Amino acid sequence: LQHVMSDIDHVMRAMSTGAITSGILLLLLLVILFAIGLVLVLAITHHSTYALHQIGQAAQQITNEQYDTRIDLTDETNPDIIHLGLAFNRMAENLKKALRSESDAQKQNHLQLMKLAREERKTAVLEERQRIARELHDSVKQQLFSVTLAAGAAINLLEHSPKQVRTHLEHICQTSHSAQSEMTTLLQELIP
Repeated sequence: LQHVMSDIDHVMRAMSTGAITSGILLLLLLVILFAIGLVLVLAITHHSTYALHQIGQAAQQITNEQYDTRIDLTDETNPDIIHLGLAFNRMAENLKKALRSESDAQKQNHLQLMKLAREERKTAVLEERQRIARELHDSVKQQLFSVTLAAGAAINLLEHSPKQVRTHLEHICQTSHSAQSEMTTLLQELIP
């Protein structure tokens, strides 16, 4: 019986050493798997952080009015990062198009304003010419009417009172010189 007990004790010790060895091996395997998992998680996190950093830099470039900035997605495998990058690139392209459209619209507005200013200037010149022409017409018309009356009076007085005829002829000369001078002044105002 003692011998059987000794064999059982020996078997128990052997099993215990094997269990401990198995436990140690299992623990070592778990530590290795944990280390590999940790390295993979760190690599994935580093890659995602780098991709997000690139997106942040591209956003800063857009803020600095560099509207041709795009995110390079050739090496990216994360579908969420790819989706975010594609959305950013579409946004940047739409922003560039909108700014180009705004610039074109501003140019068109400037051209329209210039055209309106030229037309307004032409209208003002025409209105001023018409005003001067009216003044010229009215002024010269009055002076010619005065010359006509003085000439008629001179003709009537020619036979009866030659001294008064001289007075009317002097008035005709003075009025015609005045009309000619005024006409010259107003015509010079009509020159552009």
